Amino acid sequence: MLIYCPAGASRSPAVATVVALRRSVDLQAAFEQVSDRRPETDSHESLVRRAATVYTETT
Repeated sequence: MLIYCPAGASRSPAVATVVALRRSVDLQAAFEQVSDRRPETDSHESLVRRAATVYTETT
C-alpha cells in the first residue's frame, strides 16, 4: 500500500501504523515496521497515544 505525504514524517506513518494495526499487527510491531521502512518517521506523542487508543479499542 502506498500512503503519500510530502514530508512523510508524521501523518503518513500514523496512517500506516493504523493500517498495520487493522491487519492484526501488535502496536509495538506496527511502530517498528513503519520506522524500519521510513527512518525519517517522527511520531508525535499525540499520534502515538491515538494509535494506542485505536489498538486498545480494536483488540
